[in-house]
Amino acid sequence: MMYEINSVIARNLRFLRVEQGLTYEYIAKVANMGKSSVEDIEKMKKHRPINPDFVNGIAKALGITPDVLKEDNDEIRMRIDNLKKDIDDVQFSENKSHHNMAAIQGEAIQLVELTSKRGPYERINALMMLGYIEFLSSRFADALSKFHQAYHIAEAIEDNEQKHKTRHNMAMTYLSQGNYNEVITIVMADLNEIVESAYRARDFFLLGTAFKQLRAWGRATDYLKTAIHEIHRSSPNGSPFEGRCYQILGDIQRINGNYRDSMNNTETAITMARKFCDLLNEIYSMRTMALTLYKCGKIDEAKKALQTANLKAREYTVVNDLEVAINTFHIGEFEKDFATVKKSISKIEQFETPPRDLALKYETAARIAMEIGSFKEGQVFYEKAIKILAE
Repeated sequence: MMYEINSVIARNLRFLRVEQGLTYEYIAKVANMGKSSVEDIEKMKKHRPINPDFVNGIAKALGITPDVLKEDNDEIRMRIDNLKKDIDDVQFSENKSHHNMAAIQGEAIQLVELTSKRGPYERINALMMLGYIEFLSSRFADALSKFHQAYHIAEAIEDNEQKHKTRHNMAMTYLSQGNYNEVITIVMADLNEIVESAYRARDFFLLGTAFKQLRAWGRATDYLKTAIHEIHRSSPNGSPFEGRCYQILGDIQRINGNYRDSMNNTETAITMARKFCDLLNEIYSMRTMALTLYKCGKIDEAKKALQTANLKAREYTVVNDLEVAINTFHIGEFEKDFATVKKSISKIEQFETPPRDLALKYETAARIAMEIGSFKEGQVFYEKAIKILAE
């Protein structure tokens, strides 16, 4: 019991001292105690109860009450755990309209405020949750801000596991922004510090995805295969990440004309997506399958696969209607309701879509517009794409 209390005080002292930029000398002066005593408490060098006067003095120096300094934050941790479950529900739900993202975000903001003068782990988790909500809402700059704050706290308390988690989220956000070189920089640095297969698998997955976007097919393939190997070492029954690796591998092989391997890997991706209820990966895998079937001349099968994917995509509201139209366009069936495409364009313009991706969507939308005879609107979309690419 004494050890647990000392551990909580030490952890809270270190976090709040570093967070406020306070020195041992300052704490010692305000608390009327020796500098070495402050260091001993923070580093848990003494295995005996901490003098109550020291606790009161340290709390005063930190601008908190002694109770907060000794607080283990069980209630806050419970709220954080519940928030994680809510976020998982939103992330993997087939219909996000059933969930109140605003309420979830409000709870995360409250927790960030509550943990401003609490223990470091609660603060890190609250920031990570809020950052992830921002990420799911495509507010990538806000997400990165929260992840960076969490990382600096993890760095201050020298917690390598938390540092990895925050860096992973940063890399994932940069990936969504289209900043692929930043992803590679972060992940390469991370791989030098971690040995756990589960963490390494996620990093190799991010590298494979980034290099795919950079059209470095060979390196992307190597990293994705390495990710699968690391997943097998840590999770013999597989994981959602493994299914996503197979989906991206299948897409790379499709792009490069290796249709047999593309089909095999995509079928594996679909099987794993269904096993782990990863609806988004199932949608993308079905689309890869449809495009591969089309390239193999199996038009009817391609249309059937795409129809299945699009039905699921319309249930999964994070996948917008423009992507449905684009994939329909790719296999030769043109979107007749161009209003749907324009509505989708207006949606994605509100988010921090990577410029190159946005230009591609404009260009594809322009081609659909031309195909259905909306030449003026097609010209507008072409001009928007050209403007982005020229910047």
